[in-house]
Formats: sequence, structure tokens, C-alpha cells
Amino acid sequence: MLGVTEILSQLTGIPTPWFELNPRFALYAGYVAEWFANHVTHKTPIVDVEAGLHAISNKPSYSGKAEKELGYRPSLARVALAKAAQGFLDAGMVRPAARARVEAHGALRAFLEQHDHT
Repeated sequence: MLGVTEILSQLTGIPTPWFELNPRFALYAGYVAEWFANHVTHKTPIVDVEAGLHAISNKPSYSGKAEKELGYRPSLARVALAKAAQGFLDAGMVRPAARARVEAHGALRAFLEQHDHT
């Protein structure tokens, strides 16, 4: 089974990271980044404590109750990731060089065209 970064790499053509950070590092980085943002830059931190807490407590979820009681129908993870990636591109949140790489790769656009009904 592929992870999130492998799926995004296939869709965008951007290589997966060559190392993985320990989730506790994200928590500590969140504390440092929030302090720095609050006391120095006064801008939104690149990572926050909440993201670190989510990284540490990352657990699988089960949507059975929402499906049964609310009629929720989850989409495939690959479709959701593709839509999210396109959303970042559409919102101008991707550096020009990375945007050009994704567009040249073409897999994201092709995938979304095939799955535009989901």
C-alpha cells in the first residue's frame, strides 16, 4: 500500500522526501516555531503545536458510523489527494518552479480529468 507522499509523487512528479522526520520532532518544531512567530516575526508559523500533536497521535479512522447514520460516502484517498494538490495549485500556494514541474508531468491533470465525476 502506498503512503501519502508516494501517491503525491506519482500525481505531481515531485520526488518523495528522502528521509522521514520523527513525529516528536514536529511537536518540538511547533513549539519553537510558535514562539518565534509570536515573539519575532509575528507571522503564521510554518508548523504549529497542533500539527505536531496530530503527527504523534496519527491513528486510522473509521467512517462506518457516518456512512450508516449520515449517508457519508468517502472518496478514494488518491482522488482526495489529487483534488487537494490541484486546490493548492489553483490558490497560488505552490512555487512557480514546482508548479511548472507538476504541469509538465501532466499526471495530476490527467487523473483529475478521468475522475472529475467523483
